[in-house]
Amino acid sequence: MEHIPAKLHDRPADNFAVAPPRALVVKRQFNIKSCRDHFDPLEYFLRHSLCVDIILRYRATGEIQGHRLFLRQD
Repeated sequence: MEHIPAKLHDRPADNFAVAPPRALVVKRQFNIKSCRDHFDPLEYFLRHSLCVDIILRYRATGEIQGHRLFLRQD
């Protein structure tokens, strides 16, 4: 995946930092031609240090039909 400007990470990261949801549902991959037909949104957001800090608060609890479920650990 090519380098993506950090500002594209900033808004979602800031929103999650202010009001982290109880659960995250993340599609495993999208077929996007410009990403060589593979785009993993979790992999993308884990490039941002604030996103990493946020994701570490969640635990993967399951997957169904390519959608991963993460629950926040309080």
